[in-house]
Amino acid sequence: MRAVEVSSSCSTTGGNGACTEVQVSIIEGDALLELRCPHRDGLLLRAMQALHRELAMEVTSVQASSAGDVLLVELRAKVKEVHGRRSSINEVKRTIHQILSPY
Repeated sequence: MRAVEVSSSCSTTGGNGACTEVQVSIIEGDALLELRCPHRDGLLLRAMQALHRELAMEVTSVQASSAGDVLLVELRAKVKEVHGRRSSINEVKRTIHQILSPY
């Protein structure tokens, strides 16, 4: 059985008015995260650490680039079962937005 969930959001973070876009797709145990946000040093590392530590997601592929002050990221990850359940799209989005919120 294939379960597909897709969600995206756009919110303004920080004082510069730059838009942050987060799109998350989960198909069975595979996740695709697409992120467009203002570039900040260490942001990608913090996001990957949070996905692993808080949501038991194992990042398997990373593609990242920056255009000016904008960071574009595509992460592919395995969503592991913990205590009989997997992380939801809303949990993934919430975790990413928590990483971005200090900016």
